[in-house]
Amino acid sequence: MVQARAAAPVAEQALASTGVSGLEVIAPAGLALLLGGGVLYRRSRSLARR
Repeated sequence: MVQARAAAPVAEQALASTGVSGLEVIAPAGLALLLGGGVLYRRSRSLARR
């Protein structure tokens, strides 16, 4: 009689945590800062012409 060998347990693989979870907050804030800087730049340029 031949006994079946038990399969070796396979480790579950997982990806490393890269800190992307905060991207939902950082991306809109960065965009707002970029647009705000553009508005301030255009305002200062138009006031300098007067």
